[in-house]
Amino acid sequence: MAVIGFLITLSILVLVHEWGHYIVARWCGVKVLAFSIGFGKVLYKRTDKRGCEWRISAIPFGGYVSMLDEGMQQDEAQKHGLTEAEFKRWSFSEKPVGKRIAVVAAGPLMNFLLAIVIYAALAMVGTYQPSTKLAEPLPNTQAAQLGVEEGWKATAVEGMSVESFNDMRMAMLAHLGEKEVRVAFDEASGRKTEVYFDLSGVKNDGTEDPALVAGLFPYQGKVSLVQVEPGSVAEKAGLQVNDAIVALDGERVRTMQEIVRVIRDKAGVAVNLTIERAGVRQDVQVTPDMKVDEKGNKIGRLGVMFTLSLIHISEPTRH
Repeated sequence: MAVIGFLITLSILVLVHEWGHYIVARWCGVKVLAFSIGFGKVLYKRTDKRGCEWRISAIPFGGYVSMLDEGMQQDEAQKHGLTEAEFKRWSFSEKPVGKRIAVVAAGPLMNFLLAIVIYAALAMVGTYQPSTKLAEPLPNTQAAQLGVEEGWKATAVEGMSVESFNDMRMAMLAHLGEKEVRVAFDEASGRKTEVYFDLSGVKNDGTEDPALVAGLFPYQGKVSLVQVEPGSVAEKAGLQVNDAIVALDGERVRTMQEIVRVIRDKAGVAVNLTIERAGVRQDVQVTPDMKVDEKGNKIGRLGVMFTLSLIHISEPTRH
């Protein structure tokens, strides 16, 4: 799925890029001979009133634009019904330097404009991020020892308002090394409270997340599967989309992070998953694949993706 998504995205970028060359070439008086969607064998073609041949080709990734240029043989130009005078008039190579630069630069510029449009749309529509509602803290973490409970919502860190779990994480990062970092919460009952976390021992090298070190995890309800990769050990074990993982080797799991941590440490070792499917619990045994990460460490992998508890945030309201 990731490869298909990448190819589709790449195709869109290439087509937008080529459209930039096409439209500016027309504006500059360069004759465009062909615009192809895809590569390879031409499956369908149609010539418009300007003499441009629009093609749909067999390999549906990207595309290309063909323009009249001095590199084209004169007899080939004549195939398109062009006289020598028309060839010189409409050829890319016969245009002033400024117009040739404009045609060449139009492709990258169109990609740049596309990026602006996409970011503007995201800013207007908003994005989805993990909410500040918390899962039950893991035993022996600061959050558990300080009485933080499942369902509490973080509202501020040292007086700075937070709207998402990522906001809270970034606010806590700004206070690394401090022994008392004040975090305000709305309890499940609605009562407001404040808790002080010790972040003096959190490494400041980007390897530790202060929120997770403190025992704060985003609420996820049931940790359910949203994707099972074809051919993965998870699929072979019978796991399905919407299965909720409730326990590993008989131990209850509350968060996606717990599951990932256990699976990473169980490469090549059979694990008993307790799942809930359509309201019925059942046990499934699976042996995580052994993979090697970028640091050369052997880690376990199931080949699944999990849900997160998300909230919608409109970017303009965050500032």
